[in-house]
Amino acid sequence: MKMIRLKPKLAAMLSIGVFAGSLTVSAAAAAFRDVPADFWGQAHIQWAIDQKIVDGYPDGTFRPNSAISRDEFVSMLIRAYKPVDLKGTSANGSWADPYWAYATEMDWKPNNGDSLAFTRGEAAQYLVNATGKKLNVEDSVQYLLDLGLSDGKNGKHLSGYEKDGKLTRAEAVAFIERFQLRYSTLHASPGPESKYDRTIDFEVYENKNFTILLPKSWNRQYEVTVHRNQDQTETYDFIHTANKAFGGNLFAITVWPVEEWSIQEEDVVKAMRVEKIGEMGNRIFTIRTASDVQYNVEDIHLKNEYLSLAKDIIAKNYSVYFQSP
Repeated sequence: MKMIRLKPKLAAMLSIGVFAGSLTVSAAAAAFRDVPADFWGQAHIQWAIDQKIVDGYPDGTFRPNSAISRDEFVSMLIRAYKPVDLKGTSANGSWADPYWAYATEMDWKPNNGDSLAFTRGEAAQYLVNATGKKLNVEDSVQYLLDLGLSDGKNGKHLSGYEKDGKLTRAEAVAFIERFQLRYSTLHASPGPESKYDRTIDFEVYENKNFTILLPKSWNRQYEVTVHRNQDQTETYDFIHTANKAFGGNLFAITVWPVEEWSIQEEDVVKAMRVEKIGEMGNRIFTIRTASDVQYNVEDIHLKNEYLSLAKDIIAKNYSVYFQSP
């Protein structure tokens, strides 16, 4: 993107906001006339406003579906963390210069110069850079999907993410809020680009129906038992091995024929802690968490081990991919 040189006074004014070329004003997301209360990104926009990461426009709009630029996205990401070593704008510089200087120091993917195109794939690369990795576009997208930072625009898979599409202002703040919830600091990404190997960062369990990525800390602490039921469902129980004698059930994923789910859904959801997590073809996938004590209450160590693993599931700290039948 071509850097716009501003007069010193105007440059100082624009350094207060994120976006070059337009003065912006703070407001509650609910007050934006183009962000109704039921808009999918309303809560994300409100978070960004509260954190002073981005503002609205003087005409009372937020323009949530407008495409965001490379300068804007990188600036928003850095502003979310308020780094103390972020330098100010020089008298003759662009409002974006301090953010690119910071990104350069962190060895993030370089600014692509005068190119006006900024894509969802590039946004994924910058976010992955900020975790300390340097991956190509496809691997960056897959990593975001694996982290649960994105479910894609049209499906939780590479093509569904739409890496060549434009990123909107609402999508950008949603990405950054989710990222900040997972990472407490921004990381440098030195070194050459590497190939993504999900087994380095995740515990991977796979069967003919689904693949689930669990935190790496789950390694060797669980086992899976499979039950094929009379109603044609299949249930996969994930059990904390050390507490198996006391139940040890952490969660269960059940694969339902669509017809059977339509019959049982209302009763099952009422009776158990069951949540639908997806569908593929003629199958429905649900997850159920334990509703009673499943650990040795007299052994504090085993109790804490179990509760630590269970907490990951309750917090949805996992990703599930469904296999084609």
